[in-house]
Amino acid sequence: MTKDCKIAIGIAYHKDGEFYRKYPYIPIQVGAALSTVDLGIQRDDEGNNISVYNPYYSELSATYWLWKNVNADYKGLFHYRRFLTFRSNYFIKRLPTLGLYIASKIAAMFIPDSRCFFPHFSTTKLSEDLVAKYLSEFSMDLQKDIEQNNIDCYTLGSMRHSTRSVRTHINLGIGGKHFEVLDKIIKDSYPEIYNLYVYTLKQNKIYAYNIIIAKEHYYDEYCTMLFNILGDYRSYYINGTTTVNKALLRDLGYIGEIITNLFVHKIINEGAKHKTLNCAFVEGNVTGLSYNPDSVWKRIITLIRQ
Repeated sequence: MTKDCKIAIGIAYHKDGEFYRKYPYIPIQVGAALSTVDLGIQRDDEGNNISVYNPYYSELSATYWLWKNVNADYKGLFHYRRFLTFRSNYFIKRLPTLGLYIASKIAAMFIPDSRCFFPHFSTTKLSEDLVAKYLSEFSMDLQKDIEQNNIDCYTLGSMRHSTRSVRTHINLGIGGKHFEVLDKIIKDSYPEIYNLYVYTLKQNKIYAYNIIIAKEHYYDEYCTMLFNILGDYRSYYINGTTTVNKALLRDLGYIGEIITNLFVHKIINEGAKHKTLNCAFVEGNVTGLSYNPDSVWKRIITLIRQ
């Protein structure tokens, strides 16, 4: 199966909802091979795919499907609740988070592991009924920006950790001895970026969420690097079996963020035009490391009590 278009942006979904289907978006059901439910949208188990490994790869099974089954001048992936926008909020709305970031840095002298994120992008929180409006607006803004500026790659701005390095954050997020394996894979397979890999892990900032839009040849280069490294990592631990190893769930999604960073820094160093954008976030009941529903003041109190 091959789809041809100028711009193709997949949106990863794993449950029923309002699906935005207009060009240039392709709603993709991730993990379809393991699901008893058909959402009635593009499935990631059709054509060339890794759908059966979705428990490990998370949204990246949609990235893989888009890479292998769609021809487009630009390709990219959004999450069902998080996508890029050219809009921005007033800086004043971000001051509470900045205050918490600074307070966390100060508290780190007295309170171990008092870290906080500060995103170098503004986030607009949306209700479900505004998603279609924002996605339509973004597609028009993107086409205009491509025509005017010939950008090679778009991502969110960096997510900065107040007191943790990227290596420490990822290590605390998924645990295990993954870096021992990952270090060797990158050193052996991509020695030309190994120093950049080491440098990236020492930094406190990361282009988060594996959200990226790039020209097709850059997207191909990105996916080749991403899935070669992740494939070697997965093979090391599960030896080709399709039985789900719960100890490794979501590992590859987190490690993918490191590789996404490596790729972006690599092409910037080579002269590519990279642009960071802001985030539109669909409000709802969510879990995981990416979202904290507590107020800023409650989080400060929590830091003090740690």
